[in-house]
Amino acid sequence: MIRTQVRLRETQYRALKELAARRHTSVAELIRQAVDWLLETSGTVPPEERYRRALSIIGAFRSGQSDISTHHDEYLDEVYGREAVRRRGDEATRQWGNEAARQREG
Repeated sequence: MIRTQVRLRETQYRALKELAARRHTSVAELIRQAVDWLLETSGTVPPEERYRRALSIIGAFRSGQSDISTHHDEYLDEVYGREAVRRRGDEATRQWGNEAARQREG
């Protein structure tokens, strides 16, 4: 491990000390866990690892529906509402178009 110094506000340090005591761990371990979480959720996970993770859950869940692949929009509409599904579709289309344009330019 690499040793480093981090400057915390007094309120942060006190809160971390209390949390560490409740969890029976050290402040340093909480900070390492927070850094791991930040790195995992900020899009810094390499694409190969994200792909591997996605593949690892294929078939792991059951919806009870046999037509989920063909009627997914209707099921999403039931849960999120038609407007939310349309907005998500519009955003995905824009992202795909932007990526395709970058590839043509690149």
